[in-house]
Amino acid sequence: MKNYIFLSFLLIFGASACSVPNLFGNRDNEGSIENLSCSNNDFGPTPYSQSSSKKLHLHSIKSSSASSIKRDTKLFSLIDLNCVSKKGLTSQFKSLGRVEIERSKISSASKMKIPFSIESLNLASDVSVHSLENIAQKDSCIKYIEEDIQLDLYATPNDPQFSQSRHLTALSMPEAWDFFYHPTQGINQTVVVAVIDSGGDVDHPDLDANKWVNTDEVAGNLTDDDGNGYVDDVNGYNFVSNIGDPNPQAGNKHGTFVTGIIASRHNNSVGTAGMMGQYIQIMHLNASGATASVSNSAANQAIIYAVNNDADVINMSFGAPQDSPVMRTNVENAVAAGVFLVAAVGNAGELLTSSNLAVPASYAAAIDGFISVGAILSDDDSYAFFSNYSSYYVEIMAPGGENLSSGIYTTTPGSDPINSYERTFGTSMAAPVVSGAAALAIAYLKSRGTSYTPAQIEDLLKNSSVTSTNLSGKVQNCRALDVIELSQSLQ
Repeated sequence: MKNYIFLSFLLIFGASACSVPNLFGNRDNEGSIENLSCSNNDFGPTPYSQSSSKKLHLHSIKSSSASSIKRDTKLFSLIDLNCVSKKGLTSQFKSLGRVEIERSKISSASKMKIPFSIESLNLASDVSVHSLENIAQKDSCIKYIEEDIQLDLYATPNDPQFSQSRHLTALSMPEAWDFFYHPTQGINQTVVVAVIDSGGDVDHPDLDANKWVNTDEVAGNLTDDDGNGYVDDVNGYNFVSNIGDPNPQAGNKHGTFVTGIIASRHNNSVGTAGMMGQYIQIMHLNASGATASVSNSAANQAIIYAVNNDADVINMSFGAPQDSPVMRTNVENAVAAGVFLVAAVGNAGELLTSSNLAVPASYAAAIDGFISVGAILSDDDSYAFFSNYSSYYVEIMAPGGENLSSGIYTTTPGSDPINSYERTFGTSMAAPVVSGAAALAIAYLKSRGTSYTPAQIEDLLKNSSVTSTNLSGKVQNCRALDVIELSQSLQ
């Protein structure tokens, strides 16, 4: 699919191609062997394809019809709200247990970009796999029922020796910012990046100025003012605790690490700088609650929320090896709605294949407008030993550390403008570097009045990347992010 999509771009953008020739470039052939050592056939993994038409997707329970699903099994469903508003759920599905859908979600479904809802299914009693599958198949409003799992946050543990961060210098970001923030020809439009993670420190002194604000919601009045089904979602939402405050709980720092890499404020005499420190708003979406991992059901709710609240980019620095049809559906719908997606590929140092996935990142290779990110060390652009790798499933590399003893310097929860920073490693840190680069490109295009699609943003990132033969077999076509080339490709 990726090899032929540029034909449709020519049809869509025909006239504007004259004023901005080759702005998005020709889609590079993902299967090209122009550079044999950097072709996508180094390991030849079979691309993942979703083949099952079943609506019920279980992880810890055998799928045989005789198997029983216990009452306390954590299940969630992907529900079509437009369908529910017209015909409602079947009585058989309702009889399974308690499923509560906010009336405001149903009434506003026609206005949503993704008119779906993620709802917990609390079983009233044990039920057989066969019975649950049959009930789901007979209810056209139910797209999937899935057993909930926890998705790992992709950061490696800190080490006391880690010190000094140089990834911004390695990427020549000051030079790139001269272009993107040119006083007369640079960015003047704001971009919204949704960070689905453990929650970011909304009031951090280096992040406060760049937080997203839902102007249709009144803070602290315990009312769903904008009727979107979420109470007090002023800066985002906590989808695990079901509260409007998206700040991290139980000391979880991961989301604040990620947010700082993307959007630490520029020129505020505080701390460090993010990839994009001005004209950016971070939508904080907490999918961890008080746990150290991300809930799959909460992550899916967050994707739908981000799209329906006009995010331009979604960063996902988490994943798991289990396939998730609900996740696959939601990332496809997000891209179709015009949102660019970025996901980390994980830190096991393993080859990703069709039988060794990192979901959601493993879906990206087959979805135009969704990019998967592995990690390099920025001091010498070498492969980071902890990063998962694949010449198919990993689409681009970016700094996830600086060398073997120095991590990415970024924000950590706290109010101290001097000490609320740490150094950390992981593909979780590489993904927001790419999200920040994508946000710069999107904001620049918006400021020029140039329309774009998520697939074209992916093209810009890939076609402007640097080729490094020492990444052969680790990433598609040996690609690593090059922000200077990205800026030049937009000129």
